[in-house]
Order: sequence, then structure tokens, then C-alpha cells
Amino acid sequence: MLSDHAPDEKDYWEETVQIETKEGDIIEVKTFLLRVYPSGFNGYDAYLDIPQSTPHDPYRFKKVYSPTLKTEWKVINGPHESHMGGYFRGDYNTSNPRAWIFGLKN
Repeated sequence: MLSDHAPDEKDYWEETVQIETKEGDIIEVKTFLLRVYPSGFNGYDAYLDIPQSTPHDPYRFKKVYSPTLKTEWKVINGPHESHMGGYFRGDYNTSNPRAWIFGLKN
């Protein structure tokens, strides 16, 4: 049976990450989820899930740096709106709001 999860993935909830924009600015964004795939998964090394309510333009995101993990990734996919019932979101309510999702690569 196929799984939507990598066997060695690691989840980091509500992390504050630094994001480099296409203009070279560095901003801080609090995540819903940063999922890291140590051996890669579906062409990604990590997955980022952030609130759509972020005041920053997610279409300008270029790189993501995690101070906790001391790791940097390039944004290679996204932003995409997280769908209801999937991508960790469930339904849209105050405890489970709309999110942007990104695919990341080392």
C-alpha cells in the first residue's frame, strides 16, 4: 500500500523561519508545519505550510532558512493553496485556517 508520507520524515510545528524574498529581503514567518525529508520524498527535501494570513507576498519567496535546524532550502514549488480535507488542513476554521504550501529543496 502506498503512503503519502516518507518513513523518515520529521515534523516541526509552529517554527519561526527566515525567508529570503526575490528582492533579497529577509523576513520572519511562523509556520504551521515544516516537514523535513532527510532522504528526500517526491522530489522534495522539505515541505512548508504557512498561514495565508501572513502579511508577506508568498509569490516572492525564494529561500527558507530554519534557525532551529540550521538548514536552508530553495523554494521549488508553490505557493499553492492547501485544499480542504487534505494537506494537513482539514476544514477551514479558527483552529485550522487556510494555508499556503511550498515544496523545498536543499
